[in-house]
Amino acid sequence: MPPSTGPCLQAVWEDRILRVDDFATETRWPGFSARAAALGAGCLLAAHLSSERGSLSALNLYARKPFAFDEQSRTVAVVYAAHATIALEAARLEGDLRAAVETRQGIGQAVGIVMERHNLTAKQAFDLLVRGSQQINIKLRELADVVVATGIDPTDTGALARVAGRVAGARADELHEQLRSGGDRQHGSSKEQLEAAQRRARVAGDRATSGLRRAVEAKLAAAQAHDRAMRLHESQAAMHRKAAADARAAAQAEVEQLERQREG
Repeated sequence: MPPSTGPCLQAVWEDRILRVDDFATETRWPGFSARAAALGAGCLLAAHLSSERGSLSALNLYARKPFAFDEQSRTVAVVYAAHATIALEAARLEGDLRAAVETRQGIGQAVGIVMERHNLTAKQAFDLLVRGSQQINIKLRELADVVVATGIDPTDTGALARVAGRVAGARADELHEQLRSGGDRQHGSSKEQLEAAQRRARVAGDRATSGLRRAVEAKLAAAQAHDRAMRLHESQAAMHRKAAADARAAAQAEVEQLERQREG
């Protein structure tokens, strides 16, 4: 169902321009209108910003006096929204390109480390990093940064699990600090976001613990398999020793029989 927390979200949802003539008498969004009026806003134009990437955003134009926006203002808002969309898309594209360059450099360094350590090709090293990031559910860029900074081996399941726990904890701490510095005006939403961050941290911690447990179980299974192989080897060795002893005894008996026949 469409959001009902304010005209901005409604404009985004319905892909159109919404106008609030007077916050003091607006009834569609009573909570939002009351807060806007308390802050000194009289009216609003909310214009959806279209995006080829499908991102959701809007341009909000406020005025202190009620009924400050007419149909001409609506037309101007459309023009402003178009220019804002172009500027926003350009900024996002530049940011994406910068992030891609930085990410590529970090991943390239991590690939080089893995190649040298395990004597792998570039593709094999990259695939190893991808499997590691999927295994502990963190971004490939984050795992690459950890490999470059600490030299961790992406094949070490236990170490990867601990990394996942640290990354999740750092994210939760960062979000908690952002929310705490946001002020009392957003206390309700901040609390919800903090609780969501804590839930994500707990999930990541559980996954990390699970990964560590799987690593320990795998090592125990390997040790048990090694013990079984050793016991089998010892059993086969004992059988070979017995067969060799029987063969020596049979050969000695034949030699003794031949000597008796020669003497007779």
